[in-house]
Amino acid sequence: MDAKSLYNMAYNKFTPDFISKQNIRKIDAYLLKNSESLIDFIDKYILQFNLTEKLSGTDWLELGCGLGSLASYIQDKKGHYYGMDFSELAISQAKLVNDIKEENAVFILEDITNKNVKIGRQFDFIIDSHLLHCLTKDIERKQYFEFIKSHLKPDGILLVETMCFDRNMSIPIGYEFCEDFTLKKEIQNQFYPIRAIKRAKDIEEEIQLSALKIKTFFYHAELGFNIYEEFPNFNTDHLPRTLRFSLGLA
Repeated sequence: MDAKSLYNMAYNKFTPDFISKQNIRKIDAYLLKNSESLIDFIDKYILQFNLTEKLSGTDWLELGCGLGSLASYIQDKKGHYYGMDFSELAISQAKLVNDIKEENAVFILEDITNKNVKIGRQFDFIIDSHLLHCLTKDIERKQYFEFIKSHLKPDGILLVETMCFDRNMSIPIGYEFCEDFTLKKEIQNQFYPIRAIKRAKDIEEEIQLSALKIKTFFYHAELGFNIYEEFPNFNTDHLPRTLRFSLGLA
């Protein structure tokens, strides 16, 4: 089973007959659940750097956008929203949701790990919609940062909220955690890599090697990432922690 098939499993329930006006509240609830922590992060960043009055007309790109988690949020701030995902299923569903909500989002079907990806536009803000920790191979992560460098405006900002290793993490049955900080999940009697849960210092080193400039870099010990869908009540103290950072070209 490849990465795209694993990813698409999360969207199988969003069939064409489900994506309709009568179910828009359920869809909005799903979108909010998946974007709530990101919105909290972005709101706090905007407040910290007094950016509220400067957002109108800015261009935003959400990486790993799924159904367009941040589309309404960005457009409410008078920004131009673009969503990018490598899943044909996610992008097609996002377009249906966009049409129902009568919004003006633009969706792009591309794989950020493809070194030839050029979407012909640069952005004021690029938002990582929990994509970085889904890239489990070093070469994929290197290409991620190369994409960022070529698609940020000179004064643009990348905002990332990602999983971070914690020594108190516990791994439930059906998962295994490897020495290279890769989390694997058992699916149909085989283990597949699903997340890279690296140490904060390792992520900092990745950034430094990319030549991007760190603007903010915060480890949030109080925020846990529950990635075990089968265990919704998993002890928060034993989950990966949250790392939030912002990067720029200069």
